[in-house]
Amino acid sequence: MGGVRLRRAGDMLHQVKKMMKSGIFEAPEWLQAMEMVPPTKIPKAKMPAALRFPETPLIKTYLRQHPQAKQIPVELDGPVPHIARRFAWRQLEVMQERNIGPKEAAVIVEEEFRKIEVAKEGGKPKNELSVVQQIQKEEQRELHSAMERIRNA
Repeated sequence: MGGVRLRRAGDMLHQVKKMMKSGIFEAPEWLQAMEMVPPTKIPKAKMPAALRFPETPLIKTYLRQHPQAKQIPVELDGPVPHIARRFAWRQLEVMQERNIGPKEAAVIVEEEFRKIEVAKEGGKPKNELSVVQQIQKEEQRELHSAMERIRNA
């Protein structure tokens, strides 16, 4: 905001002097004071360096390898961070604890996360079908085979 004020004050001084030369009006009382202390030039500030967190490239890699994670909503004020950030934090811990690279750490953390997921699901892997889903799949196969027999008859 200060920059705008200084630029406008300089423009105003220039405009008043121009109008005085053309004879539109006489010099205002404040002109001498303003000429003694002209507006200062605003120094050009350099852009601050971008913040780089150590987990940022790990999060990007995780999201590239697991695009479905992008669909998980993020609670901005929630206590639990997004799965990608939790994965990256754990990956950094493993990298520092075991002094290994990001790829090896990702494999270890992936296994840990899968075990946690299996425990949450009650001992069965997430991609395994429930009993109802298995029955529905079997019924669907039977229905398709019956429809095929009717068509061929």
